[in-house]
Amino acid sequence: MTQIHSDKIAFGVSETVKQILKEEGLVGFTRGMGPRVLHSACFSAIGYFAFETARLTILHEYLRRKELQVASGVV
Repeated sequence: MTQIHSDKIAFGVSETVKQILKEEGLVGFTRGMGPRVLHSACFSAIGYFAFETARLTILHEYLRRKELQVASGVV
């Protein structure tokens, strides 16, 4: 999908790997890695923050209800 139209069209993984090595060398396999790492790190941080916030909210609500039960004598 991202290949530039040319006379030689690569079909399959092995042909694509050979074409990248031939045209760009090993550096061609790392192209676009920086933005992808940044994107993944940002979304991982958001996911971790959401998970921890939900976990702590549920924990505090559970502990609050336990304290109310103990205070009212229902155990």
